[in-house]
Amino acid sequence: MGMTAQVLALLAALGAALVVSSNAGCAGHVTPAADDAAVNRAEALRLMGEAQRAQSAGRFAEAQDLYVAALKLEPSAGAGWNNLGLVFMKQGKAMEAAEAFKQAADRLPVDPRPYENLGLLYGERSHAEDSLKYYMMSLERDPNWLASLRGMSLQTRKLGRADHTILEALDRAVMLENDAAWKPVIERERMRVRAMVEAREKAEK
Repeated sequence: MGMTAQVLALLAALGAALVVSSNAGCAGHVTPAADDAAVNRAEALRLMGEAQRAQSAGRFAEAQDLYVAALKLEPSAGAGWNNLGLVFMKQGKAMEAAEAFKQAADRLPVDPRPYENLGLLYGERSHAEDSLKYYMMSLERDPNWLASLRGMSLQTRKLGRADHTILEALDRAVMLENDAAWKPVIERERMRVRAMVEAREKAEK
């Protein structure tokens, strides 16, 4: 089965899991389905632990198989989807990585990392518009998420974008950034954006 087919299979598993969970929740007592769900969660956690160890060791194909197996058992595990996306990225599987990060974003509604990872994924493939879109979506979840502020600054530079929202984000980035390599990059981009915003406002008066 190809990687895209595997992702689709996981989505199908998610739908089935939601039906089971919904039906189990209607009862007022513990059901066999609830027992099965608890066993599945425990096994999914074990598999994800193994997957993380394989991922840390650079065994990405093994980690991928383990995450896929875990998510078939526990498809609501947003962290597992996010890690699966990272593993796909390491193997150059961009389409599968994008789908996994989107699944993670749906399951982790306040976590900025899945959208940050989408921003990075699209940025590495020179899709600046999509990259900037996802970095901005990440910053909607956490305006001070430094990795996304950095990524945003690179893409606004490439696209020549400048507006008050970007300027405010860059103002925050300058305050947060302590890395000696990144700080001048952020400061230069803030100067460029500020000059464009001020020139535009002056022209409109």
